[in-house]
Amino acid sequence: MTVWTALILALALGGAQEAEKPPGPETAECVVRFAVQGGRARNVRIDCGEHDGDAALRAEAERQMALFHSRGIRNGEIPYPVSLTFQRQADGGWGVRVVPILRVEPHYPPIAVARGHTATCSLATRVYDGRAHDVCVVCNATGVERQFETRSVRWLRRWVFTRTQAPERIETQITYSLDPGPPLPEAPPHPACPEAG
Repeated sequence: MTVWTALILALALGGAQEAEKPPGPETAECVVRFAVQGGRARNVRIDCGEHDGDAALRAEAERQMALFHSRGIRNGEIPYPVSLTFQRQADGGWGVRVVPILRVEPHYPPIAVARGHTATCSLATRVYDGRAHDVCVVCNATGVERQFETRSVRWLRRWVFTRTQAPERIETQITYSLDPGPPLPEAPPHPACPEAG
């Protein structure tokens, strides 16, 4: 058997194996743009692409945005589009996955800025009722590590997430860097806590 024959056979077998896999659950994504007024989502524009005609999907996207509430956020247009991801449920409806609807930018600790310190922090949290609960954080920092941890927890607790039926664990990272400044420390592994459920 020549190399070319073996390669063609391997590609053919790989394609056959791919065809045997059962299809996964149907997913859809809606891109949402909105403004905040009085802590609520206003002027909501939803684009579900190829699924735009699916009334149940649009209704769930609209419901998620109607549940949005955030205190202390300035009124105005959110400058980035939000991607809501949905998965088809057994009953034929759509369930939303946990994603942030509003991401608040963190504040760099003033002492760290003055001293030129940088950090990379890994966070884990349980999300329910659209909020982060039981936030755990681990930071690798060039100094004042505790300040970075405190700011990171405050930062994540201000995020607003989609609302799901059950708590879900999410992981994220944040970096604090100065330009110019020392190189960023390596990201630590995500903390083992909290457990969803």
